[in-house]
Formats: sequence, structure tokens, C-alpha cells
Amino acid sequence: MRYPSVTADSCYESKEGYNYLKEYNQIPYIKPQTYEKWKKRSFKKDISKRENMDYDREADTYIYQGGKKLSPLFCDTLLANVFVLKKS
Repeated sequence: MRYPSVTADSCYESKEGYNYLKEYNQIPYIKPQTYEKWKKRSFKKDISKRENMDYDREADTYIYQGGKKLSPLFCDTLLANVFVLKKS
């Protein structure tokens, strides 16, 4: 392997890109597109952002405020998972 790791700007961040690098056993160092937003207080307090929710890996659900669960509506190989709110 010529390059064991890859460093890139946020415009290269995509599920397809990460899958490609994983397929070729390369370690990605890619700045997330939302990195600058993550640093803001308003983002950290926004309960609608999945980064601010708990994730249950076993059930593949996010735990929304008040114990409500977000479960996958569908999964596409080209798109990230789409989640829908379900009352618990």
C-alpha cells in the first residue's frame, strides 16, 4: 500500500469516501463538515442534533429528549441512515 492514511478537507467527507478508504485499508483523517458548528454553544444545546442524543447500538436507535426513540426508517447503501421519531 502506497499511502496507509489519507488526510483531506471536509469537502471529501462522505459515506462513500469512508467506505472506499475502508475497502483499501486506509486510515482517514478528514475534518467533519460540521466541525465549526460543533464548537458553538447553540449547536451543543440543540436537542434536535443527533450528536447531542444518546445512541443505543444494540437497538440501532437514538434516544431523544424525554426518552423518545428515533429508529431507522430505511437504510440505503449510498445514503446515511434516515431516522424517524417513534413514541416510546
